[in-house]
Amino acid sequence: MAGSNVSLAKATPLEKANSMIERVTSYAVVEPSFLNSEGIFRQSGESTLIDTMYTKVYADPARLVIENEKDFIRFPHNVTGLLKRFVMADNLWSTEAAGILSNELNAKLNENRFDFDLKSVIEKLIEKNHLEEAKMLHSVLHMAYLVSEKADKNKMGPPNMFQSYAPWLVGMARGDDGLFLKLTTAAKPVTTQNIDALGIYKEGAAVYGQTFDQAYPPAAQKLEEDHANISKRVVKIPTTPMAMATSWFKGAIDWVTKIALPAVKDFFTEKIPSWFQQLTSAKEKSISISAPTPVKKTKPTWQSADTTDPVPRNDKVVMGSQVRGPLPEEPTMMPPPPLLPPVAEAKDMRPAGFIPNKMSSDEHSAVARAKIAGLKHFQELIKKGQDVMPKRDKPTKK
Repeated sequence: MAGSNVSLAKATPLEKANSMIERVTSYAVVEPSFLNSEGIFRQSGESTLIDTMYTKVYADPARLVIENEKDFIRFPHNVTGLLKRFVMADNLWSTEAAGILSNELNAKLNENRFDFDLKSVIEKLIEKNHLEEAKMLHSVLHMAYLVSEKADKNKMGPPNMFQSYAPWLVGMARGDDGLFLKLTTAAKPVTTQNIDALGIYKEGAAVYGQTFDQAYPPAAQKLEEDHANISKRVVKIPTTPMAMATSWFKGAIDWVTKIALPAVKDFFTEKIPSWFQQLTSAKEKSISISAPTPVKKTKPTWQSADTTDPVPRNDKVVMGSQVRGPLPEEPTMMPPPPLLPPVAEAKDMRPAGFIPNKMSSDEHSAVARAKIAGLKHFQELIKKGQDVMPKRDKPTKK
């Protein structure tokens, strides 16, 4: 079904999940570096990209060509994250099929054993005509086998394999927290030397080295015939209020658990820390300080009362006539250079946790030169004003 062009828009969630497993398995064959990735199937992918891709392809997984999604596959764990969304959906298996798997798991776990005989479970599922469930279980174990064969590169030995795939088995068996706890307890004695964990190997020999189609041709042929008629199925739309409410409620729960919550988690664990890091890593902008430019004084002119000729401002005029000598020039007082903003105010404007960079020696020199230039300028203005001011005679006593 992975390589076929049959639309899966009307397929069941279980059929869509099986199609996705086949596509990822085919991708692993043509892209060897995928299975060589350290922690494959154990580490998490980028939740935002996985959410987007899941929403895009769920309606019809047949449209997905993994090799063409360059931005998505640049991080191998995105591919496994998408596969987990399909395989670990709720209630994929029928009640009877889930019971067959649950019986095998509990029987071994009650003896604190983990060398499950899942091959017999697959054969029993085929016998009971639970072909999709049998295919999913075998395909997952086949993928686990492919990963374990690259354990020297991806670091996915038996302990990590057990921890990664145990939740998948619990979901298929419709297990509860009790079953998951048993699996977790059984995983503790799993060691790197014990390659029979999960039943992937038996006495060192691979049990699931073939695909489902290769291992069970008759069952695979029957499934292929069923899939050819998927597009002809009549999809039942709920018409009763109770059925419509149940369908809406289930859709809302799926949206919250599979899209909304992962998005919120990504926002608080990735987006906010990333923004904060950008703020705290920004470098402090340097402030250029230079001495004030002196203002050139100009001598203003004005018109006398009886002439149109401009008269210099420093000539004293009485009743329209120029008399006596020139008045002393009025000094022009320059304002002091502007003060630098207080350092405390600048610090208050910065984000919490910001550590300002220390000024370099050149910046210290610039500040010192500015202070000296301003002080000299102010002193020169005061002295010049004192020199041009007329001296007043001391009053004499009569």
